[in-house]
Amino acid sequence: MTDGQVWKAMLRLRVFTQWMVLRELNPPQYLREYVRAKIRSLIAGQVKVGILQVLNYAPPVYGFPGESVESIMRRCDTCGRSFIPKRENHRYCSEKCRRKRRKKRRAAS
Repeated sequence: MTDGQVWKAMLRLRVFTQWMVLRELNPPQYLREYVRAKIRSLIAGQVKVGILQVLNYAPPVYGFPGESVESIMRRCDTCGRSFIPKRENHRYCSEKCRRKRRKKRRAAS
């Protein structure tokens, strides 16, 4: 995995978290940790130089100047609030909403 391939993935996404870039690259399992480290390193270098900006700190979201974080936000399946997913499979804005939805599903069964 080269820096160029990582950079191309970031250019395609425009606004991203580290897991989004990793998903875009889809490396084999044995290279995942290496690619994660390469992504972190490249992002840190680009932020330091000013090419990328930190658009959100918790969870960290990066993007090019002028981009908006709204493009990667999702709606919570329980309460409908907008949130930034920390992982690819996150569907709820909080643990409380996740538990509430689970309780509701169990009651319906």
